[in-house]
Amino acid sequence: METWMYGLVGAASVIVAACTLVAGFQLCIILHKKICNPVLPYSCSKEKEVSSKKCTRGHVVRFSVQEVEGISEGFSNRIGEGTLNHVFKGTLSDGTEVAIKRIKDEVAHSSDVEASFKFQVDLLSRIHHQHIANLLGFCEEKNYRMLLFQYAPNGTLFENLHGDECLTWKQRMRLVVGAAYGLAYLHHCCNPPVVHGDLRSRNVLLTEDNAAKISGLGKVPITASSELAVVRKLGGYVDPETIHKGVYSRSGDVYSFGVLLLEILSGRLAFNKETGMLVEWDIFLRAVIA
Repeated sequence: METWMYGLVGAASVIVAACTLVAGFQLCIILHKKICNPVLPYSCSKEKEVSSKKCTRGHVVRFSVQEVEGISEGFSNRIGEGTLNHVFKGTLSDGTEVAIKRIKDEVAHSSDVEASFKFQVDLLSRIHHQHIANLLGFCEEKNYRMLLFQYAPNGTLFENLHGDECLTWKQRMRLVVGAAYGLAYLHHCCNPPVVHGDLRSRNVLLTEDNAAKISGLGKVPITASSELAVVRKLGGYVDPETIHKGVYSRSGDVYSFGVLLLEILSGRLAFNKETGMLVEWDIFLRAVIA
């Protein structure tokens, strides 16, 4: 068989697998919608004890600056940095490892940043799922604004797909199913439904056993044309509906999940300067096969 025929067969296999998984995702949504109950805040008695203090927002604990300094050992273990925050690793008194997002001092006074912080705390306090990076605590004292999340030691899905690590097909399938369950929970079990708005491989974290946890909730991404290049530079994308209508929706999340699915199956970037958008590459392959 000619080399190009092998290429076509491989491409066809990827597309068939993608269609099958999308159909499976839709089935998961239907079944999950039938069995899930309205989301209620968890009480301290049903969770591992993360603090001796009373829960102030559902299952989420309010910490003082002094407590967070102790948890993070004086903010000595920085594991990441974003545009607006530093990320530190810490350990709670019960041994639970956490990722602490501390808003940078230079932007902490911004009214937009303050509003975004309050929105994230309010939103994430009513969300709890095994495939979501759950908020465990927060600190709002003086000029300090910090969020304490479950720690995922294996980094992001983006790093594992496009770095030196090589995920097996079994691991990829498990990640796809986990992300699907997490998204179905946000769309059909939260009341009101929660729209992610920025679902991509950088916002899917991997636990120690490579289970998927969706992160990045509560941050409405900027979709102005001037910011689109920044999103693409980070290996991301914005779904067409959001670009044209400026409205974030569950259907937009499902589109983003489809792109994420293609990225997992193909191992290609969602956006690349040389090859363009991954969805356009998929359209090209279908045209060639047809």
